[in-house]
Amino acid sequence: MLSPVTNRDIFLDDALNGEATENGLNYHIDGHYDADKRVIYLHLLSAYDAGQLTGLCKKASDEMSQSGFLGSCHTMEQKHARALLYLFTVSHILLLVHPSSSFDISYVRLFRILESTRQKLQPHMTDLLQGLPISKDWALAARPCSPRVLFVFASSTLTNTPECGGSGNGGSGGMNGGPRQDGGPPSPRNQKVSSVKRLQHAIEDQIYRILRKARVITNISNNSLFAVPANQEFVYVHQKPLDTSDPVQFYIRQLTSHCTLYRSTDQPRSRSYQVNRRTNQMYSSSKNEPSLDPSTLPLNSDPVTSSNSSFQEFLWQHIELAQTKGFDDNLGRNPVPSLFELPTVEQWFLVCKELHTFFMVDQPESHAWPHFNTLRSLLEIDTRFSESRCAKVLPLAESTYQDSLPQHYTKSYHLNKLFQAKKVFVQHARGPASEKCLRQLEEDCEKLWHSGRQLCETLSLTGNHCLNELHRLPREGGGERGSEDTQGLPEMTHCSPFKTKAACNCGRTQGERDDPFSLKAANFDFYDALEKSCCGPLEHYKYAAFNYNDTNIPTTAEPKEDVVLSMATIASKVTMATMATSIGGTQSPKTRRDSASKFDLTHSLSLALSLGQSADSNSFGHDVPVSLTDERSHDLTAADDAQTDKPAMSSVKPAPPGGSEFLSGMMNANSPHGLVPKFPSWSLLSLGKYSSYSSTSGLDQPGLLHSSNFLLPWDVLVKAEKWPSVSENTTKKTKSRKSQKELSDVMVRSYFGLEYECPRGHRFFCSGPEKILKSTPGSCPVAVSKELTAHKLLTSDMPLYFPCHCRSSKGFVAQLMRVFVATPEAPISIELNARVQPAPTPCPTFHPDSDGPIPLPPGHIWVLRLPYIYLGENGPYLMPSDPQQVAACRILKGLFTIKEVQPLTQQG
Repeated sequence: MLSPVTNRDIFLDDALNGEATENGLNYHIDGHYDADKRVIYLHLLSAYDAGQLTGLCKKASDEMSQSGFLGSCHTMEQKHARALLYLFTVSHILLLVHPSSSFDISYVRLFRILESTRQKLQPHMTDLLQGLPISKDWALAARPCSPRVLFVFASSTLTNTPECGGSGNGGSGGMNGGPRQDGGPPSPRNQKVSSVKRLQHAIEDQIYRILRKARVITNISNNSLFAVPANQEFVYVHQKPLDTSDPVQFYIRQLTSHCTLYRSTDQPRSRSYQVNRRTNQMYSSSKNEPSLDPSTLPLNSDPVTSSNSSFQEFLWQHIELAQTKGFDDNLGRNPVPSLFELPTVEQWFLVCKELHTFFMVDQPESHAWPHFNTLRSLLEIDTRFSESRCAKVLPLAESTYQDSLPQHYTKSYHLNKLFQAKKVFVQHARGPASEKCLRQLEEDCEKLWHSGRQLCETLSLTGNHCLNELHRLPREGGGERGSEDTQGLPEMTHCSPFKTKAACNCGRTQGERDDPFSLKAANFDFYDALEKSCCGPLEHYKYAAFNYNDTNIPTTAEPKEDVVLSMATIASKVTMATMATSIGGTQSPKTRRDSASKFDLTHSLSLALSLGQSADSNSFGHDVPVSLTDERSHDLTAADDAQTDKPAMSSVKPAPPGGSEFLSGMMNANSPHGLVPKFPSWSLLSLGKYSSYSSTSGLDQPGLLHSSNFLLPWDVLVKAEKWPSVSENTTKKTKSRKSQKELSDVMVRSYFGLEYECPRGHRFFCSGPEKILKSTPGSCPVAVSKELTAHKLLTSDMPLYFPCHCRSSKGFVAQLMRVFVATPEAPISIELNARVQPAPTPCPTFHPDSDGPIPLPPGHIWVLRLPYIYLGENGPYLMPSDPQQVAACRILKGLFTIKEVQPLTQQG
C-alpha cells in the first residue's frame, strides 16, 4: 500500500511472509526512512496482520492446548496494545487499515483503554525523557503532537462506474452534502460526486459521530489519544477493479498503458520501469474521461475513474501539512494552541530508543509495571467476567465436596466427592478462568483431605479398608521405623469394621474374629488366643515353623536382632499304640523308639471324662463285634494311663537350611525346599478318645447345626486275633500247653467329617461335594440310611467353599475349616494328607508340612484346622467373584489313606 507513495517496495516481505516464531508471535515494528522526502515509515507486525495471523493458525493447536483460545488471544491483544501505545507516542500520522468498508466498532473500546493507560503512564514517560535534547513541552506531553489517525478501507462493494461527469475531488462532507455537525468541515458544494466518494463521506461522518459520542476525540486534541482533521479527508476507500467483459479490449488497454510515457513535474526523480509498468493508467473507452498520472494509481490495481483521487494524494496532503504548518485540530470558540514538534532524525531516534524499551520490554521491577497490568486487566474483560463468575461458583463447589463428609475417608471416596464438586463447578462456571479455578478447587479439596481426614489405605487380607485415620504401626506390632513423612502420624494398629464369628482349633469355643491385616493374625493369633482357655492342654501335632514360640513347648533363647536363628520344631517321642498293643501284646524298647511320632501326649485329656462318660467303654464304638472283650479294653486303658504318667521323650528337629531365611507366605508346592514358614497356619490336635464319639448324638459343639453334626462312618474288614472262650472244653494236655491265638475277620469302623464354617459362625458337615449332611429330628443319619458313608469324602475333591443356609439376603458362603477323623484301635493305619488349591490355576497347592502324609495314632478323634487365609507370593487367594471359578477352589482327593496292618502274634 505504501509502495506508490515511496516509489519502491517497502514492507512487502513482512506483510506477505510474516510468520510466528517458535516462542510465540513475532511482535516487532519495521521501519523505512525516506531521506529525500524526510519521512520515516513504521509498520507494526502483530496478530492483526494477515501474514502473522496465517503463521498463528499453523501453530494454533499447540498454543491453544496450553492456554486455550482466550488465553492466547489475551496475550496477543496485550502485546498489540502496548505496541499501539508506542506508535501513538512517537508518530505524527497513523493509518488504521480495515479489510472491508465497514468501521470496526471494537476499536472504540480499545482507544478508550489506550487513552486511560497513556494518561497514567505520562508521568513515567516524562521522567524517562528528561535529559534528552528535546523541548520541554515534548517531554511534559511525552509525545511530539496529538497524532492524526487516517482510516483506510481495503475493499468496497461499489463498482467503479461513475455516476456523473463531475470530478468530485473536493473536501469531505455529509451523505446529503449538508454541513458536518460539531464544527466539522463543510461539505462540498458540488452534489454530483461518484458513489465511492459519497461512501467515503458517509463513513467519515459515521466515524466522527462515534468517536465524539464516545469522547475518544474532543475539541482539545492535546487531551485526546489522537485527532482527526477538521477540513481534510481522513477516510480512503480502495475501489473495486473493473470487470473485464472484452478480453481483447482489455489487453489493448494494458499494452497502451505500458508503452505510453508520461511527464510528471510532481516527481522529484524518474521512476523505474517496474513501477511504471505496475502503475500506468488504463485508458477508458470514454473520450470525456481525463488522463491521470500513472504514479497516482494504487499498486497492483486496475485503473479507476477520474473522479477518484489516488491513495498517494490522500496521504501526501497530510504529510506535507505536517512538514510545513503542523497539525492544529483543536475546535471550539476559544481554541487553545496545539502542541506540535517536528524533530530531527537524531532527536526522534533518541526518543524512540528510550520509549521502545519502556513499552516493548517487560520490566516487572519498574514503577510503571502496575499500569501495564491494569492495561491487561482492562483488555481482558471476558477474563474478568469469568473470574467473577468462577469466584461465586467456587464456594458452591467446595460446599458440595464437604457435604456429608465423614471424619476420615479413603482416596477413592475423596476422588468421588471431588468428581461431584467438579461437576457442580463445570455446570455453572464460564470463561477462560474456569481451568484455573478448577485447579484451585482440586488443591483446596486435597488440602482439606490431607489435613487430618485421610483414612488408612491399608487393605485387610479380605479386601477391606482400615477404619483408623492415617497412622503408622507400632514397632512391636510389625511396623518398621517411621520415615520423616510418618513421624507426625499417630501410632496404632490396623482395625476394620468387619468382624466374623469363628471357632477355635478344636471347635469347642467360638469367638469374634477381627478382620485380619496379616497372615499371622488370620491363621495363628486368633486361634492361639482361644487355645489358651480351651484346647491348649490337648494333644497337638507340631508343624515345622521358623520361630514358633509356644508356652507348652520348650524353645531356645530369643534370637538377637543381627543373627536370626532357625528354631527347631520340638516334638515329643512317645510309643505309638501299634496293632500288637491293641490286641494286648507288648513291645520292646527298640520298637517303641522306631514308632515314635511328632505328637505331644504329655497334656492329653480325655474328652469322655470331661463329658462324664466312662473311659473303659467299648473302644470300637457301639457297632464293634463282641470278639473284642472289655478285659482287653481295660488293659489298653491301663497302658494309656501308664504312658501318660511317664515323662515325654523329646527330640530336636534339625534347623532348616538357609540360616535366617524363612517363607514369607505359606508352604505350597512352589516353596523352596528346606524353608519353613515363620509360624504354623495349620493345626492338628486330638479332641479325645475314640470311644468318646457317639454315632447317635454326634458332636456337641457350638455353631453346629443339629441336623448336620454327625461324622460319616467307614467300615474296614481286617484280620484280628481270636482268643478261646471260657465255655470251650479243654483237655489236660491242652491246659498244660500255652494257649494259641487264632485270626478272624473283624469289621472296624472309623469316622470322617469335613466341617464348613460361615462368617456368622454357622457350622455343618457335607456328605459329598454337592450336598450338606442332614438328618431328620430324633434320628441319626447312620441309623436311617446304611448307604450314607464317607465314600465320597475318601474318593472325591471336596469344595473349599459351600453356600450356607443362613437366613440372610447376603447369601453367606461357608469355608472348609476343619477335618475330623476318628481312628479306631485296630490293625489299620489312617494317614492324613491335606492339599488345598484355594483358587483356579495357576494357583499353587498348599499343604501343611513338607514331611508328606501324617499317620494318625489310633484310638483318638483328630481335628485338622485349615487356614483361614491362603497367602502365596502373589498375595492372598480369596474366594473368586465368578461363580464358575469357585468350583476350582477345592481340597484334593487323597485326604485320607486307610491301610490294613498285619498284627503281631505271640510265639508259643
